[in-house]
Amino acid sequence: MMSSFILKIIALITMLIDHIGHTLFPQKILFRMIGRIAMPIFAFQIALGYKKTHSKTKYLLRILWFALYSEIPFMMMRNTHLLKSSPSLNTYVSKLWHSTWYLNIGFTFFIALLLLWLLERSKTNTTMIPITLSVFLVSLFLPMDYGFYGVVLVLIFYYFMDHHVLCTSLVFTLTTLYVSITLWLYHSTSIYVQFYMLLALPLIYLYNGEKGKSLKGLFYAFYPIHMLVLVAIKALFFT
Repeated sequence: MMSSFILKIIALITMLIDHIGHTLFPQKILFRMIGRIAMPIFAFQIALGYKKTHSKTKYLLRILWFALYSEIPFMMMRNTHLLKSSPSLNTYVSKLWHSTWYLNIGFTFFIALLLLWLLERSKTNTTMIPITLSVFLVSLFLPMDYGFYGVVLVLIFYYFMDHHVLCTSLVFTLTTLYVSITLWLYHSTSIYVQFYMLLALPLIYLYNGEKGKSLKGLFYAFYPIHMLVLVAIKALFFT
């Protein structure tokens, strides 16, 4: 059985492996396969955190702030290919600024939490229903990391985390839909690696209901810092 802390550590390690593969060894598929374990665990933790928090509004704002200060490191890691064609720092910054902006996973989780917050209020205030539907539709088209898949995954964990068979069926169906749509749109067979996300489910189901050690600051700081470190390594040794 695992505490929330242990699950977070597993998610951080597998995320780091994934990003090392993405940034430094893009041809090594094993890094990406291992890395698929991270995001479902983080989605589970986000849903769990929303269930247990004393102030849901503050929790939403904390995730939004996390997303905002992580965006530039995320874009730097996402666009490390610009380093090769940038003779100076000013050129690199200019190219980065004019690249296609893509929102990091923090924004995906914020949208998911915002939907949960709106759904709760829609039960007692029918005027919130069209707002909820609008946010749900917007999540389909926003350029976010994992996008609609990540948003729905949080909702599945929030409502069905205690029903393992149903939860597994829903996550498998969602993943299959995500892979199929991506394959149809981009014709890239590399998307099949996303099925390794399902390996996270047995680990999540080992959660014992305990919080474990509390190192909240570590988890919020690790995400942007490790991306900056990887970009620096890429710039110094791989370009």
